[in-house]
Amino acid sequence: MVSAEIIREYATHFTYFVSEPDRGQTHALKKGFARATGDILGWLCSDDLLDVGTVRFVLDYFRGHPEVEFMYGTHM
Repeated sequence: MVSAEIIREYATHFTYFVSEPDRGQTHALKKGFARATGDILGWLCSDDLLDVGTVRFVLDYFRGHPEVEFMYGTHM
């Protein structure tokens, strides 16, 4: 099963979904972020993992440091 088929199974849980040709990963991300809403945006590639507590850390950090505009992580 390809990703688009899996996503279609859960489509009722999404505000918006599209599967169409693009000009690569960066182009696809830019299209997605252009439609996104919310105060904090992020993405994971298919082979990425978040450590337990990562989302809580990010939320708390942004709350405590309103001057920060972006965060990124590296493999440690």
